[in-house]
Amino acid sequence: MNCAINNNELLEEFDLYTQLIKRENALPWLTPHLFQTFLELRDAKIKALDKMTRPPRMSFQEMLAKKRASSNSQARVVTSNVNRIGYKFGDEFTSCTCCLDIWRKLLRKLWNDYPEKREIMAASAKRFGYNRVYVSSERKSLFIGKNDRWIRVHSRELVDGWYMDINVTPERIHKILPAVASSAGLKWGEDIVVIWG
Repeated sequence: MNCAINNNELLEEFDLYTQLIKRENALPWLTPHLFQTFLELRDAKIKALDKMTRPPRMSFQEMLAKKRASSNSQARVVTSNVNRIGYKFGDEFTSCTCCLDIWRKLLRKLWNDYPEKREIMAASAKRFGYNRVYVSSERKSLFIGKNDRWIRVHSRELVDGWYMDINVTPERIHKILPAVASSAGLKWGEDIVVIWG
């Protein structure tokens, strides 16, 4: 606080001397000697302000130590959950590599934790498809009209004879997962928090 007051006082005095110097012709009482004194005082205020606001000088060792400390703290930030992709279910954070990985891991978690609600969850995912169901107990029903090879390439086993569509866009995943979680009785954003990246 004292430093701020000193800075403000110095700025006010600097402004006063600058205004007096600019108006030297309009001030009949301003003698050449007094004018020179004002110039010197203004220059002294500039030096004092410069000294007070200049960052402190550091030795090479101090700069090196500061750089090391900064790089160490940056390394720790990378390992935190802040900038990672994944989801938090309860107190557990599950790291994922992409949106599709969130889709696979979160569906698997829900199917394992809520086996009695599998049919309801699958029905809630189906609402978003025109001719697709996204999750089904029959692999062929995931893609109507597609050959067996195409179905194998674009689907994966979820759990216990349940299958999931992996040919899903991120936009569709953003819509389906909250509905599936809601159908299991979970609150999206509270019980399940997703970090899309």
